[in-house]
Amino acid sequence: MSVERPENYQESKVEKEKTLDLNIVSLNYCESIDQMIELVEQATIEGHIDTVMLGEYNFTVDEILGDLAKIQSLAKSKNVNVILAPDNNEMGRKLTWDELKQQLQNQGVNIEQTSLSGDYKPETIGIYIGKNGFTYAFPKTWHREEVHNPVHKIPGTTIGVTICGEIGHIQPEDLEGINILYNPSREGDDPSLKYRMMVKYINATKEDIAKALSQEGEYGYLLESDEDYQRRTKESADRFYRQAKEMFDKKTAQEMIERDKEHEAKEDNSVGARRKKFDQIVEDVYANAVSSQESDSMYARGISDALRKANIPVARCDGKRTTGILNQLPDMEVGDLEYNDGYTKFSLKIEK
Repeated sequence: MSVERPENYQESKVEKEKTLDLNIVSLNYCESIDQMIELVEQATIEGHIDTVMLGEYNFTVDEILGDLAKIQSLAKSKNVNVILAPDNNEMGRKLTWDELKQQLQNQGVNIEQTSLSGDYKPETIGIYIGKNGFTYAFPKTWHREEVHNPVHKIPGTTIGVTICGEIGHIQPEDLEGINILYNPSREGDDPSLKYRMMVKYINATKEDIAKALSQEGEYGYLLESDEDYQRRTKESADRFYRQAKEMFDKKTAQEMIERDKEHEAKEDNSVGARRKKFDQIVEDVYANAVSSQESDSMYARGISDALRKANIPVARCDGKRTTGILNQLPDMEVGDLEYNDGYTKFSLKIEK
């Protein structure tokens, strides 16, 4: 693969390491570049990290380029690689690949050379910022009839990046020269990944699973007091009623409101009933995590054999519940696993 790069850039050949030993941080979501920097600062208090990854669509290309110097400074000062997959969205429109390349090159960014037509409009692009400040960009092409470069190989490294659904188009030959594959995403549809990771790598108990579930908005409401639950339910119902009246004619809106009230009246939402429902969810989540802890994620199953043969782990960043390692490898060690509000952190070691 050739790269469109500044004249003064020099690339050295890199051999695959015999031991992969990394500390990885995946940020759940950041409202600003400054918040991203703060979270990285927080994550590094406990020790050095090698790679920081954000989920797909976190920031726009314009926002990244606007603060690129800040991110490059963070990468160099913390000696950390930063992997981003920002949204191709500028003032409500998507830029063509030619327009994106011009903006990137104006900032001194090295660009993956592709056979894409100049008028192609990628949904997102990948941006890699290395520990030395080297910055490299590449387009996501997952929805094309013939996907181009589903594995984006970072020059001068053994790092590969595949953005979200690109992972489903990887062929064994795409993995050549790669030691680790990063998968920034924004799907959230493997919700048991966190719990499989917890059970397998930190021996999580049912109590640990219950504590984690209680901190999530999807289930936390089941443990609310009657007063808090009724107040929140009323606020939610009032919002629904207002929206129905604004969006539909009077008759349709009233029918929707009556159906909602009838459904709510049939539900047993007492403290005891909600607690029983929560306890059953804990049982189900824990049982599923135990039974599937040795299984590859659905995202990696199509290339499981190729990944195992090449001994390549896939690290996915996809939000608090869906971030982790997608595949199982015989000699892989995962340690220091933490699922925090702002980020997930873990160490990864493999003898090659």
